[in-house]
Amino acid sequence: MMGALHVMWANPAVGCESIELERKATMPDGSVHEEYAVAFTLPGAADNKHDTSATEDMDYSYRLRCKIGGAYSTYSNEMTQNPTK
Repeated sequence: MMGALHVMWANPAVGCESIELERKATMPDGSVHEEYAVAFTLPGAADNKHDTSATEDMDYSYRLRCKIGGAYSTYSNEMTQNPTK
C-alpha cells in the first residue's frame, strides 16, 4: 500500500451513529501543512479507513470521535504515519 495509509481503530464509544476521522499533515521539517480537519465521516460501526489521498512525504496524524445525536465523544489518541516510509 505504498503511497496511501490504512488507519484502524477500536470504536471510542458504544452506540456511535457516525465516526468523524480528522487528519493533520506535517511537513518533514516539522512545520504544519494542514491543521486538523474532518477528512472522513464514516458509519458508526466503522473501524478502519484506507486514506488514498495521503500520498505526499508528510507525516499524517489522525484522531477520531464518535457522534451520537448532537453529542460527541472525546477525541481518541493520535496516530501518525508517513506513506513514503
